[in-house]
Amino acid sequence: MNAGKKPKLLSPAGGPEALRAAVNSGADAVYLGARQFSARGRAVNFTEAEIAEGIDYCHLRGVEVYIAVNILYKNSELKQVSGLVHDLAQLGADAFILQDIGLARIIKDMWPELTLHASTQMTVLTPDDAVFLQRAGFSRAILGRELLLEQIKQITALNLIETEVFIHGALCVCYSGQCLMSSKLGGRSGNRGQCAQPCRLPYTLMENGGEATRGYLLSPRDLISVSILPQIIETGVDCLKIEGRMKDAVYTAAVTAEYRRLLDGGATGADTEKKLNQVFNRGGASTSGYFTKHAGREMMSVETPKNTGILAGTVTGYDTRREICEIAASVHFSPGDGLAIWAGAESQFGTGVNFAVCAGDAFTVRIKGHIGAGDPVYKTFDKTLYDGIQSVMAKDTRKLWLKGTFIAKSGKKSELVQRYKKIEKTV
Repeated sequence: MNAGKKPKLLSPAGGPEALRAAVNSGADAVYLGARQFSARGRAVNFTEAEIAEGIDYCHLRGVEVYIAVNILYKNSELKQVSGLVHDLAQLGADAFILQDIGLARIIKDMWPELTLHASTQMTVLTPDDAVFLQRAGFSRAILGRELLLEQIKQITALNLIETEVFIHGALCVCYSGQCLMSSKLGGRSGNRGQCAQPCRLPYTLMENGGEATRGYLLSPRDLISVSILPQIIETGVDCLKIEGRMKDAVYTAAVTAEYRRLLDGGATGADTEKKLNQVFNRGGASTSGYFTKHAGREMMSVETPKNTGILAGTVTGYDTRREICEIAASVHFSPGDGLAIWAGAESQFGTGVNFAVCAGDAFTVRIKGHIGAGDPVYKTFDKTLYDGIQSVMAKDTRKLWLKGTFIAKSGKKSELVQRYKKIEKTV
């Protein structure tokens, strides 16, 4: 539906600070959840008062607000959750993200004017799915992350319903909305907003009664779509979505700002991808997901499910007695940076750097661990990048300009006429 147009950039707001970070970093819209009935129940989330304040903050800066009420509900909860939707709609929410088709029916029967977005938890994968959702009253379908570019194009070509795709963030090893691992193994259901993330645990693969391999075998790397963003836009999608309501405001600001620059033509893909990998990645690299091919070994972060940073050098020697490590740097280090040495899949040893190092230089740090020559060194924290993000977050850069006319006549009450687009108010 969006052929020839620039798609909206949609950013996560796990809490009020992340909301402001997203807005001031260039988001066209943000999505957030209340303290209940959200698929990210363990995020900071928002009270109703904070949602009211957040909606006002966003709308004054030309940013839309989508509310995620995207879990499956028990019959006993339907009255409460429909009441929540009504209250938040009264506050000015622009759309509601739903997984439960029953709740969608209730909302459309009671408040047909409300805008509904079908969550990726509804596993929207085919043109037929889009037709069904459009007929059910949805305005937008958030497509499954498992689709190829060509499959996305087939859905957008219908021109029936707006489409939204994830372009950045965590991937699920299962089809979104169809995973039962958390409820079966962890006792908490992802479809109730309490995913225990069993895919981030270590597993052992057995073959013919023996161990074939072990590691974090079900843990996907994070999605970074920088290299194929033009092809994604060419599919005609209406909205590009960043995952990350469980992450902090610095992450939200950094990722939003980089994709904003790409969309506006002010950044190069290589520079952007390096920054995004520094902010957060699993296993030392990212993946472009399913956009161009189905799942493969390169999509998985078998070594670790945690943030890794970027490859920054190699250990050239280690003095066990003095606990001094010699490193050949392949990137620049600044005072305040952090690094980790990988001495095996289960052994990472970290420390800080308190001096400047140029790429190509050799330097030493004091660090204790089972470290040897050849071990890779990763920069896990970039203070210069972090400080730059913090400075952006501290600014209020998105206020809208209003036109005003002040009228004062002798013997009459003064008036101020304020205008914004087609809106006019006299005070």
